[in-house]
Amino acid sequence: MVKAVALGQRKSEEFDAGTLDLRVGETVIVDAEHGPALARVSEILPETEDGSSRPKVIRSAGSEDLSRARHNEERAREALGVCRASAMRRNLAMKLVDVEAACDGSRLTFFFTAEARVDFRELVRELAGRYRTRIEMLQIGVRDAAKKLAGAGVCGRELCCAMFLGSFATVSIKMAKDQCLALNDAKVSGVCGRLKCCLRYEHDFYSSFSKGLPKIGKRCHTPQGIGRVTRHDPIGGKVLVVLDEGRETPFEPGEVRRFDASGGQGTPTVVDEAPEEPDGISDDASADVPPDPSTNDVN
Repeated sequence: MVKAVALGQRKSEEFDAGTLDLRVGETVIVDAEHGPALARVSEILPETEDGSSRPKVIRSAGSEDLSRARHNEERAREALGVCRASAMRRNLAMKLVDVEAACDGSRLTFFFTAEARVDFRELVRELAGRYRTRIEMLQIGVRDAAKKLAGAGVCGRELCCAMFLGSFATVSIKMAKDQCLALNDAKVSGVCGRLKCCLRYEHDFYSSFSKGLPKIGKRCHTPQGIGRVTRHDPIGGKVLVVLDEGRETPFEPGEVRRFDASGGQGTPTVVDEAPEEPDGISDDASADVPPDPSTNDVN
């Protein structure tokens, strides 16, 4: 088993190498999602018997395969321009994002975004007649479009979706609220226009810290008297409270109790140990994509 990065891509995937004797850096042909594709081996992995099925490495690539790949790349760039011009001429409400050509030349896959379903049958017939190959039109969501186009986020780093994310997890505005972030579209939205994927990275850490604590804005009991919670500080491990005399004071989570109007000492706060911050988004979460993609094949 090996890890390989498809040429033109950034994220590595696992492939079943079978009995092939491969080396790191070697160029191979793999059975990719949209047909055979060239990839470069990035890591040799030990064999596992977890029962999961992985795409296969078909064979090592030769000089003829590399030459054909360069030709296919030029062909895909030309096809993207031709398709854009044809879609504009037909007034189709679609935005072309990318084109992938199978390394054996058997298929051209066009990726596009659109607000609604698009009738592109005439467009497909024109492309099939021009390139004499199988044509696929695949509608994707704006997050997948950002993943394909790549780029840099406001943090200055390459987009997480293009660099390492395998699938998109659900991200909600509640995650931004739990982290006390300014609910400003420009601050919490990524280049795709959706909520940033990284809002999820630290969410479990913040929500675990706040569990059982009096909510922000609520009154509470402290060792120094009654006050009102102004902020939770998971990084510093403190709860900030404004006491009745107007002084903001940090307290340990266990020192802050929910306010009891009957005159008691309030409900004790049960503090769970915060888990380590996760490294990324779980791959088993559902992707935020539009309805089932529309695909037309013309031989």
